[in-house]
Amino acid sequence: MKKIFLIFILAYAFTGMAFAGAFGFQKGMTYDQVKEACGGREPEKIKEGIYVIVPLKPHPYFTSYIAWIDEKEGLNYIKAIGADIETNGYGIEVRSKYDDLESAISKTYGKCERMDTLMPDSIWDDPKYWMESIENKERYFFTSWTKESGAMLPKDMVGIYMGICANSSLSGYICLEYE
Repeated sequence: MKKIFLIFILAYAFTGMAFAGAFGFQKGMTYDQVKEACGGREPEKIKEGIYVIVPLKPHPYFTSYIAWIDEKEGLNYIKAIGADIETNGYGIEVRSKYDDLESAISKTYGKCERMDTLMPDSIWDDPKYWMESIENKERYFFTSWTKESGAMLPKDMVGIYMGICANSSLSGYICLEYE
């Protein structure tokens, strides 16, 4: 529950964004259509217009899904939250799964931009502290697919964003957002 709350807080800043199909959902779906796409399971309300959903077509890397469903515009954003991945300080295991997923998304949408930014003067600059730097929010590691970067996105899609978050220096997870 702590992870879902953290993701909700991080994702809240992205409300009002466009979204195109993923995990069996399409932009503009009504609440009832989303419920139907979840096999009839009622979306769990977190806050007005924001729900935890369980898609019929989940990806094996992800355990939780959050959807923004506007009363007038319908579904406009979805975020998939990954399962915990035990790793080492270098982040090898979580980065390997990340690389696989990035490659698969790039096959569909084309060119992406990857950012791996360590804050200046960080004490976690040794590669063996890669996960520690993520956990302490001194490193930001994410990939984006946008029209500006040359990705081939549907006209309704603003972008796809994926990043690595850390539970600890030995455990992390992947988040994937469709705007």
